[in-house]
Amino acid sequence: MSSDTATSCRDHPSNAYWNNATNQPDQSIANAPVLPGFLIYTVAGAISSIFNIICILIFITKKELREKYLLFAVLAFANLINTVFMFIAGTLRTHLIYNNQYMQLISTFECLQYPTPHLQLLGGQLPAVILIAIDIERLLAVYRPVFYKVHIGYRARIYIVLFCFITVTISQLFGYLSSYMNRDVCVNSFCAVLSAYGLKYSNYNSAVVILLPVTALILNIFTYVGAKRLGQNANMKKELKLVLVALIITFLDVILIAFPNLIVFGSYNKLIVVASEVFAYLYVFFCCNSAINLFVYLALKRDFRNHLLMSISFGALKPHLQMTNDVTMARSTRAVAPQMSCSGIPTRSVPSFTRVAF
Repeated sequence: MSSDTATSCRDHPSNAYWNNATNQPDQSIANAPVLPGFLIYTVAGAISSIFNIICILIFITKKELREKYLLFAVLAFANLINTVFMFIAGTLRTHLIYNNQYMQLISTFECLQYPTPHLQLLGGQLPAVILIAIDIERLLAVYRPVFYKVHIGYRARIYIVLFCFITVTISQLFGYLSSYMNRDVCVNSFCAVLSAYGLKYSNYNSAVVILLPVTALILNIFTYVGAKRLGQNANMKKELKLVLVALIITFLDVILIAFPNLIVFGSYNKLIVVASEVFAYLYVFFCCNSAINLFVYLALKRDFRNHLLMSISFGALKPHLQMTNDVTMARSTRAVAPQMSCSGIPTRSVPSFTRVAF
């Protein structure tokens, strides 16, 4: 960024108005409608960050969970980036308002001196990419079980995670390039995606965070229908539970992320008119989506729930949880007990193999 561009933005007549030393206007009055929204940003961002940290710790502190749910752990990390953005954005924007800097004009490239544009981009695109990776994994597990068992292990999941991070990093680098190319544009200091990266890249970002979750939801519905249809054996019943978790998370992402971003996209492109205070509360939906996954895991993942209870009780609940697991295994054993022939000799069950067209 050239110093001339930065100087021209700071010397803008709008800045002269807000910097009037004799009769300085109070931006806290002008922006009173959005202040409660920024307070919610801060509180919701802090609470949601704690929830995601809990998810990450539960997933990574037990080898079995770490290997089985690696992509879900990375999704929690991606959501953590988003919730940290919300916390910092609420705090920083409130600070800018009370210091009469919120409506000051700076250059687009100067926005990158703040942490929020970086975190907002990463916290929006990375969960969308990880989510579709999760749903593709579940699709393979249901429709190509042999291929999945042979090729999709812990190491393969690590490669998938690396690919997701590289993809999002390249995407973010293009965002920085777009910001530099728009460095002559003067924008407000709160530096949303549109301000920091320009309209074209903002539209691309909207496409990523809208279309990827919608595509993932379609894949997940298709996978869930297949898992229900093939759910006669024990392995497919277990897979059905994982598909259900992915389906609920994806559905919530579409409702709480894709749909609000569609409104943001319409506003940025002047297709609809959205008041600034409504914008402030739209972003709260993003934070809610990042927090709710903990409760989905608690409700639908017994191994996750048991490890969490073990951790917070420092092992005190281990006998009770072990007894619960023993009862469950006993029920499963009775369910697959060998059938008796007419002569009283147990007959061996022959496994059935189903060929699935895809």
